[in-house]
Amino acid sequence: MAVVKYFREGRIFRKDGEIEFDILTVDGIGLAPYPLPGGYPKRINDIINMDTRPDDIILATFPKCGTHWMREILEMLVRGQAEYSKEKLVIPLELAANMNMINSLPSPRVLHTHLPYKWFPRKHIENGGKIIHGIRNPKDTYVSYFHHSSTGLEFGQKTKGMTWEQFFDNCVIGKVDYIFPACLCGTWFDNAKEMDLAKRNNTNIYTVHYEKLKEDQSREIKAIATFLGISVTDDLVKDITEKCVFKNLKYAYEEIKEYPQELKKLIKEHHEAVKDFKHPNIFRKAKRIVQEFCRLKIGWDDAIPQTQERAWKEWMSNLPEIENISTDRCCKPASLDKICNAQLHIFSDGSESRHGACAYLRLVDKDDNVSLSLVMGKSRLAPIKQSPILRLENKGGYLQQQQVVTPTAKPQNTQCKNTKQTSTKRRVRDKERHNTETSNTKDYT
Repeated sequence: MAVVKYFREGRIFRKDGEIEFDILTVDGIGLAPYPLPGGYPKRINDIINMDTRPDDIILATFPKCGTHWMREILEMLVRGQAEYSKEKLVIPLELAANMNMINSLPSPRVLHTHLPYKWFPRKHIENGGKIIHGIRNPKDTYVSYFHHSSTGLEFGQKTKGMTWEQFFDNCVIGKVDYIFPACLCGTWFDNAKEMDLAKRNNTNIYTVHYEKLKEDQSREIKAIATFLGISVTDDLVKDITEKCVFKNLKYAYEEIKEYPQELKKLIKEHHEAVKDFKHPNIFRKAKRIVQEFCRLKIGWDDAIPQTQERAWKEWMSNLPEIENISTDRCCKPASLDKICNAQLHIFSDGSESRHGACAYLRLVDKDDNVSLSLVMGKSRLAPIKQSPILRLENKGGYLQQQQVVTPTAKPQNTQCKNTKQTSTKRRVRDKERHNTETSNTKDYT
């Protein structure tokens, strides 16, 4: 029987100099900014209630702990051949486009995840399924994580170029006034502690140390095979060891492996759409600056403080970028065939600084090609006088409701989904759950 858990969704937003961290969280654990059908709460419930198979193997790692290296070894062991998998990018359970992709994989499956143990598939644990836990020295893990994230957008749109001090203070431990660090998948320490406690009651967990694997790969491959009950020859171990040396893995990644065709297509379309586009965040930022003037009670003839003056000059320098903002009039890309399913997803939220709502149109054609496009968005600054978050969320829900248009003749297989609003109303109605934030989806069919 499936068990449905309710999760507390939120965001971690912090400003450290010019760097701004903006991370989606579920029960305080940061997760990658990736649009999933139904959102993370639904995906986590799907994973917990996943119908696993007896020969499934779960590879559980904290990010930057050798996930792809270990996965390549496991794939070769279960196939009994020292051959590289063809796909360049293998998606973890929590980020797969849909669970049907996972269910369609042939056995034996190697399923990897960065999620905590408490969100693993229940059936896999109860039936004694094998779990490989990959771990690495936390110092090396976080240094690698820093270099990986300082050039990307994992922690928000404005974290590129952050310093090690900014990363360490905000993402590794978190400053003393922070409840959670601004890091994806929690912390290395919480991850290691939870897996260590799980091993006390579950003998089907085997820990692979990154440093030991690097020191003597053949020895560790034999140990993994023994744990999995796989019979291997010395020649196979030798071949796998050779294939999985770093320089050979790098060559395979660049010359042999390819992105799946669907992913290739999406990447190409994405690059074409954003290659000449810069998002200056002009209008709302200007209003925020002016509101700050009012909050500080700065008169028309008063000198502007240095911090606000710098923000104002930065805003002025971004004005010419308005010319670069453009969007297609048609939400249906030319690459899509006949549309067989259309969904309008409307989201709303509120924070201490603003509240707003946005609507996305999701189209699926007869060949299961998917297109996601922004239809509209609206936001408002929060009042200067501090308001409860619940009230601001309600205001976001009001903006959300304004964006819902009920067509007189609705096409077949069309859905309109509102998130946040139903959960906010429920908390107002139920005093006992006033402080518990849940995720609910309301369908209008």
